[in-house]
Amino acid sequence: MQTTTLTAKERIEKALSFLDAHPECIPTLAEISDIAHCSPYHFHRLFKAYTGSTVQSFIAAQRLHRAAFQLAFRPQLSVLDIALSNGYQSPEGFSRAFRKCYQVSAKAYRSDKIKIRQLLNHPPKTQERAMTSNFSSVECVYFSSLKIYEWRHRGLPTHISDSVLAFIAWRKTQGLSPSRSRTFNIFYGDPNIVDNNTYSLGLAVERIRSVSTPPEVKQTEIPGQYCARLRYIGPDSGLDAQIRHLYQDWLPTSQKKTGTFPLFIERVAFYPEVSKNQMITDIYLPLSSE
Repeated sequence: MQTTTLTAKERIEKALSFLDAHPECIPTLAEISDIAHCSPYHFHRLFKAYTGSTVQSFIAAQRLHRAAFQLAFRPQLSVLDIALSNGYQSPEGFSRAFRKCYQVSAKAYRSDKIKIRQLLNHPPKTQERAMTSNFSSVECVYFSSLKIYEWRHRGLPTHISDSVLAFIAWRKTQGLSPSRSRTFNIFYGDPNIVDNNTYSLGLAVERIRSVSTPPEVKQTEIPGQYCARLRYIGPDSGLDAQIRHLYQDWLPTSQKKTGTFPLFIERVAFYPEVSKNQMITDIYLPLSSE
């Protein structure tokens, strides 16, 4: 074990970063404590004090949460693929663990909208640790006009997963994968202050070619405009703090004015292809040209 001057918090952060980046790995206590440069005699106590969970419970919750997300939003992956990618040695072991956690089989979970809503709205406490108030530098950029297909969610914010599932299923049938077509969310309201019945969120994909569209999908565009852009790396639970920083801290000191188009974000790196703490989201605050 290496000697280092890391604080207790920094040691746990190193361990958490490793676990985030290697969901298929099940390290022993000795291995994970070595990554944290900490004695195994003390590491498990530090870990529980910081996360509220034992190491093994944290790993189990992390693996099952990622598996549930894949079942819900990655229909191209088989149950076996998901089990193996999350470190389970057999589909039987995965099935037992999944049913014990979610009270339903992995196969049935894919069509259970209520449980999928719970997945997005109430992630396990051990899955996302407290976010610090670290903000990236804001830059003013010109966002070039971009043609998009937009699926508009209207209604309860807690039902967004229903629209997301439908949107993903549609774009998959049309060959508009995230690797080929950029992905955006357009915020027409703040779920914290608007009436649930009038809340609206745009789910958008770059329009690289003509495709078949259902009534829910409109051909539109994100207009060319100057924007304040902030690149955020971390889970969605930290997005609100980043957006508040733009409005409350950056905007007043910049002497800029907001434009007429709503705030929007680009999903650059997705969970679960990357860990939640490695997700990349570019936040765009449109600015007035006056």
